[in-house]
Amino acid sequence: MDKFNYNLREDIKMIREFGNQVVENRKNTMEKRNDLLSLFMEHRDEYGQSPSTEELADHVISFILAGRDSTAQALSWTLYCLSKNPHAKECLLKEIKDILGDKEIPDYEQVRKMKYANAVFKETLRLYPSVPRE
Repeated sequence: MDKFNYNLREDIKMIREFGNQVVENRKNTMEKRNDLLSLFMEHRDEYGQSPSTEELADHVISFILAGRDSTAQALSWTLYCLSKNPHAKECLLKEIKDILGDKEIPDYEQVRKMKYANAVFKETLRLYPSVPRE
């Protein structure tokens, strides 16, 4: 096996292990969430069987890979727009500092409070949609 194929197999193995770990962590916590993984975990086929860990891991991997390009494009356009509008950039940074304080990574509730950030992202997507309308 050449080096490329070996590296590819190792990368695929790492991604699969990550997907399995996400599913196992969710199963172990038994925490009920309102998200796609929970919906897939609750699903039963026509025989009453729930999806296997491997099937659920495939869904997790799909969630991550499917949004990669559109997310990267949206973030790139957002940074571009902020570079062209220093006032908007300052307002956004102020909101983030006010809500986060010394914390580096926001939790879900803090993100929900970021009204200006939400407006910035929505305006960017309005101006530069990741998926063309026509």
